[in-house]
Amino acid sequence: MIHSDHSSSPSSRSFSSFTLQLVFASAGLALIGGLSSFYPVKASIILNIVFPLAVMVSVGMVTRFGYIKLGTLVLGRVLIVLAALGFGEAHIGWICLLLLQLNILEATILDTVNRNVWNAFNGLILLASSLFMSIGFSGAYVFIAEQSWLLWIIAYTVWNALFVMKNLPAHQFAAHFVILLAPLLFCLVAADSAYWLVLRETTLCFAITVIACIRDRFEPYVYSVVPESRLVHVSNLIYRHPTQLAISMAIAIMVAVQCSLLPW
Repeated sequence: MIHSDHSSSPSSRSFSSFTLQLVFASAGLALIGGLSSFYPVKASIILNIVFPLAVMVSVGMVTRFGYIKLGTLVLGRVLIVLAALGFGEAHIGWICLLLLQLNILEATILDTVNRNVWNAFNGLILLASSLFMSIGFSGAYVFIAEQSWLLWIIAYTVWNALFVMKNLPAHQFAAHFVILLAPLLFCLVAADSAYWLVLRETTLCFAITVIACIRDRFEPYVYSVVPESRLVHVSNLIYRHPTQLAISMAIAIMVAVQCSLLPW
């Protein structure tokens, strides 16, 4: 569970106002992600390659895992730029899918090590079903090639939110709420889930870079709005065994329905 290291303090701002701020931040991040996704040479080089590399060198990441995570995302964007310029475009689809699968695998391993059994099970379901995804390349961005994968995307979003809630400090959930919601918002507005994979990559890369720049101010701000004790309480409720069982069943059903819609 998330452990509390901060004393609760009365919030001067309402929780609903804070939630609205997070939704607006997600919308802004979705717009930046769309710009980076559809203009890989003109926009993504600056936003998803130069900016993150400059931050890693000048500001640094807190952990070695942070360097690996952001470095992998930057590598993915470099490969996209090369593909857009005509180098390796035939392979970029499966490479981006492999990066997504590695992301799911590493989180599932960590959940297993930390004995988060139900969420590890959810990760295995998502990982196995992702093998049926087909990824195309438009010449500028990768996209999910079959019909809508929206149910799978919702299942992934719920699974990832649970992973963050269990394995990261409480204040990080606010940041990852923004990060997880951004590509989903974009797909809902565009009425097309094909864009989710590329938006997931570009928004995550940019957001992690920004968080690295403001990390010393971000944690105190979150706890000034929402006491950590409230976040811990919510986490404890969600990680009760009956709740986890219900969520796992819902994820399994969504993934099963998604796979049943594939053109076998």
